[in-house]
Amino acid sequence: GQPNEALNRLNLFLAAHPQNYDALMARAGVEERLSMDEPARSDYDEAIRLRPKEASAYVSRARVLLRLGMKAAARKDLDAAVQLGFPRPALNDLYKELKH
Repeated sequence: GQPNEALNRLNLFLAAHPQNYDALMARAGVEERLSMDEPARSDYDEAIRLRPKEASAYVSRARVLLRLGMKAAARKDLDAAVQLGFPRPALNDLYKELKH
């Protein structure tokens, strides 16, 4: 369906433009929706490497890390996002997941 088509288009674009932050974030989001957690994590890793001060990328990677059961790494990402200015109250649900 549509997510797979979007993924194919993003793959083609990123093959030519591997350093494109927005395309990496978009592909990671599609991969997340398709439960492709490891590829999503890899794309978020690269996006963060490209723009280490982009708080939303840390939040997105934290969601994937939580699904992968990597709570310590997820907490680090959530804390980094807050330090970079992401509003802490908006992350309450994710912080609660760390306790389960």
